[in-house]
Amino acid sequence: MAMLAEPKRKQKWTLNPRGKQWSDDSNKFGQKMLEKMGWSSGKGLGAKEQGMTDHIRVKYKDDQAGIGFSISHQDKLWTEQQESFNDLLQKLQETKDSPKIECPVDKEKVTSGQSLELKSKQSRARVHYQKFTRGKDVNRYSTKDLANIFGKKNLDECIKPEVKPCKPEPKSNISIGSTDTTGGILTVMGGTMGDYFKQKMPSKFTQKKTYEIDGTSETESNDEREQTS
Repeated sequence: MAMLAEPKRKQKWTLNPRGKQWSDDSNKFGQKMLEKMGWSSGKGLGAKEQGMTDHIRVKYKDDQAGIGFSISHQDKLWTEQQESFNDLLQKLQETKDSPKIECPVDKEKVTSGQSLELKSKQSRARVHYQKFTRGKDVNRYSTKDLANIFGKKNLDECIKPEVKPCKPEPKSNISIGSTDTTGGILTVMGGTMGDYFKQKMPSKFTQKKTYEIDGTSETESNDEREQTS
């Protein structure tokens, strides 16, 4: 059973893969011209001979890495995050050891972090609109606004005592037909429901008695008529 490895690729083999025949040839026109100007093999190009000392070589690219990719640069990227984290820890340690200096701070302008609007303006790619940044910028909020958002009471505000509304005392012994001018409105006291029935019951009883008296007088008159007949 064959071992699993990289996918197979076609390879072309040449007799001069590194271009040594061209580099070892001393009869080239360009090399002779440079030697006349003071250059010799082994030196770099440029006014101060700071350029490359070897010729450009062709390298077959058989992976999906970008142009100019190198393994050393990739290893540096792996450790870059750890280095930035170490720098952050070092800064925190320095601020902890340094003495604290108290500065007067306005309570209405206490904010935290960097302004979102300022950060958006400084960025190269303006991805936020000004209306969006102003609406989402917490730095523009005061302590009172933040307390209202998070549901906390503002300690600077004084606690007001609760004022209970005064209930009107029930008036007793109010005569029916009396007037009252409280609040600038004339009110005629008509009495309660109980007073109304108390006033109507005697008249009802007297009316019933008159009916009974009238009924007895009518029966007596009828008896007298029968006896005479």
